[in-house]
Amino acid sequence: MTRSHLHDALVNRARALGVDIRVNSEAVAADPEGRLTLQTGEVLEADLIVGADGVGSKVRDSIGFKQDRWISKDGLIRLIVPRMKKELGHGEWDNTIDMWNFWPRVQRILYSPCNENELYLGLMAPAADPRGSAVPIDLEVWVEMFPFLEPCLVEAAKLKTARYDKYETTKLDSWTRGKVALVGDAAHAMCPALAQGAGCAMVNAFSLSQDLEAGSSVEDALVDWEKRIRPVTDRCQALSGDYAANRSLSKGNMFTPAALEAARYDPLRRVFSWPQ
Repeated sequence: MTRSHLHDALVNRARALGVDIRVNSEAVAADPEGRLTLQTGEVLEADLIVGADGVGSKVRDSIGFKQDRWISKDGLIRLIVPRMKKELGHGEWDNTIDMWNFWPRVQRILYSPCNENELYLGLMAPAADPRGSAVPIDLEVWVEMFPFLEPCLVEAAKLKTARYDKYETTKLDSWTRGKVALVGDAAHAMCPALAQGAGCAMVNAFSLSQDLEAGSSVEDALVDWEKRIRPVTDRCQALSGDYAANRSLSKGNMFTPAALEAARYDPLRRVFSWPQ
C-alpha cells in the first residue's frame, strides 16, 4: 500500500464522520490546559489535543517534554518507481527482497512491489558516504553494487525530489501532559529496521480512542492509555534501534516473536496474535 492510498482512505473516512480538515494551518504551540496556537496566531480551545506532528514536533517542544534523541549512522532514500518487470527479466521479482552489500562500501536495497506497476525501493547507505547518500541518487554507485536492478535504478535516478533521511530515535519521559497526548514520531520516532513506525502510530492512536471512551476524564484516560500501550512500543523502538545499529537484518531470519510483537498486537482484542 502506498502512502497516498492510505491517506486517501483516512481522509475519506474522516470526512464521512464530519471531521473538519484544515490545511495550511500549522500548529506551533500547545499547553496542557487544552489550548492550541496556530502559526497565524489563532488560539483554539479543545477537550483534547493530539500532537501527531512528526519527529520535529512543535506541540511536543512547546510543552517541554523531556526527551532523549539520537541519530543513527545510516539513513534511507525511499522511492516509488516503475516496476520494469519486463526489463528485469527472469527472477523472483514478485517478492519483497532485502539486499545487502558490505564491500567495498555499505549499501542496502529493500525491494518491495506495491502492485503490478509500482515498486518501493529503500536505498540505505551510511550518512558519512557522500555518494551513497546523495540525492538524486548516484546511479553509477548503486548500479555498481546492484547491476541486476539497473532498469529500476535508472528510473530512480530521474527523481529529483528524492530525500535522504537519517534514522532518528526519540524517547520521552511521558507521552501525555494534561489534555495533550503525543502519537507517532512526535512521541516515539524509531529506526525503520522493523518497519513499525507508522504501525505503532496508528495502533496507539486507535488505542487512545478506546481509553478515552472508557475513561472518566480526558486526563485520567491519557494516563491509563500510556500505561497500557507504551511498553509494546518501547520494546519495539529499542529492538529496532539495536537492529539498525548492528545492521542485524543482513544476517537474515531476524524476525523473531520478540521482533514481531508490535506488528502482531491486535488493538481490538488488546492481545498479541501469535502464529499457530
